[in-house]
Amino acid sequence: MHRCLQVEELVSLICEEVYHDNNKKDESKSIVHLRNLALTARTFLEPALNILWRSLHSLDHLFMVLPRDTWKETEPMPISRLDDDDGRIRLALRTHRYLKREDLDRYRFYKQKIKELVLSDEAVCVKVANETCWTALRHAFQMFYPSESYLPRPCILDYGAYFDDEEAWRRYDLVSKNLKSLKIQDRHPADVNGPILMMISTLSSRAPMLEDLNVLGITNKHLRTELLPSLVGQKNLRSFTCNNPITSEFATTLGSLPHLKKLSCRLPGASFSLSLPRHPGQRPFPSLHSISLGTRRLASITHFLDKTMIAGPIRTFRASITWSQEAWRDDPLHTLEILAGVSASSLTSFTLWSARSYDDVLEGVAPTLSLREIRPLLACTRLKKLHIEFDRSLDGFDNAAIQVMAAAWPRLRNIILIPFPPEQPSLCTIHCLIDLARGCRDLEGVGITFSSSPEPYDIQGAARSLTHYSLEEMHVGYSLLDKSSVPGIAAFLAELFPNLDHISTLPKNYMRSYEEYNENTAAWKEVLRLHGGLLRGG
Repeated sequence: MHRCLQVEELVSLICEEVYHDNNKKDESKSIVHLRNLALTARTFLEPALNILWRSLHSLDHLFMVLPRDTWKETEPMPISRLDDDDGRIRLALRTHRYLKREDLDRYRFYKQKIKELVLSDEAVCVKVANETCWTALRHAFQMFYPSESYLPRPCILDYGAYFDDEEAWRRYDLVSKNLKSLKIQDRHPADVNGPILMMISTLSSRAPMLEDLNVLGITNKHLRTELLPSLVGQKNLRSFTCNNPITSEFATTLGSLPHLKKLSCRLPGASFSLSLPRHPGQRPFPSLHSISLGTRRLASITHFLDKTMIAGPIRTFRASITWSQEAWRDDPLHTLEILAGVSASSLTSFTLWSARSYDDVLEGVAPTLSLREIRPLLACTRLKKLHIEFDRSLDGFDNAAIQVMAAAWPRLRNIILIPFPPEQPSLCTIHCLIDLARGCRDLEGVGITFSSSPEPYDIQGAARSLTHYSLEEMHVGYSLLDKSSVPGIAAFLAELFPNLDHISTLPKNYMRSYEEYNENTAAWKEVLRLHGGLLRGG
């Protein structure tokens, strides 16, 4: 029996509590019951420990299970010496004596339970073991357990902070064949240290079972010289995320990975040149089904889709255009034609998003986005999510367009149409919700900036049987609401969507004035309040 479990001590404690209540004549029977009770307690203890130790945010917690007489505390570190005053008390640990074999029992027991490590500079570390502590621990393992690592072998490893060289080497030692998911985020890419670069360059040999790789803040130079050669051997990789622009060579390597299912990266500008080798009977990205591409021009994404000829049917697609004065110049029609051409029967989620740049778009006048530009998506009958938040006006969307979309996507669960500029609504009135309720019975969320309407806010004729129970959230953007319309809209929504429990508007910074924001927000809050009152019979 493992020494650190101390089951004998557990039995003794139980005996102290219940032994005196047992009949002395049945002592042997009582002992059996007590033993069974103790073993049952151990059975409950083991799963609890597995859960508590599965995920850690600091290796110091592991160090603290060593016997108390093996280390000593120094005085608390003065707040003035810390980089930030976060209110935490930090004590430094110092080794007190040499470690013995039995000192490592509890450490080894808990070490094997750690499956996830998230090492960030925001982790709560009450005590901090210094380098000599970890050196002493490493030497003890080399002496008593030479074939066993002194550090955990996690399946999930997240480097969310910058470490000095000594600390980075210890992080390097955490990589093993058990590793399935790795996230590296370097906040000082110009000063990336040797251990991190060595870890990146040796991933294929040291972590051959890696499935998820997330690389953030690593320079293009290091991506090319260290990561690219290592990626060739990552045959089990299923997800790759990188916030730096990838090169043609990088795309070629990623396209050759047989099991890559999810790709999230940035592309260069319009000058991006991509030419992938074509092999008879073999197309790049054979297993890819989720793509998230960021760039300054939509044309780069169109070029990428056109040249890669992705083999796998895409289920999730996201295009992000970031801080570009020319984001609106590229027509999305060609992009969607290519996408729908290979994914009409599989696409379930589509997002077209761009960062706002109000002062750069034709003095605030953006071109129009209409149903024509997204018409290829109508062939994607399995679509469940549509999110368009692009630097274009939505003047081309009206109730008729919503009716066509609702008929084409019966499985739709979430639709978001955010216009540019935000105060310029689409031509959709709140009555378009009737068509969405009729055509999309699984709808859970709607985000549309509605135009005002002279029509009465009630449900007519056959539409009265359209009560829709799935929708719970509605985002109305900059939809201006007159106080006189509040009761009518509340009754309209209560009859159509009885389970609606949240209505949101645009943040204050998008409104013309705080006064207007407060009045409009208050009006929509009153709609939600009356909505609930009507359903309760108030």
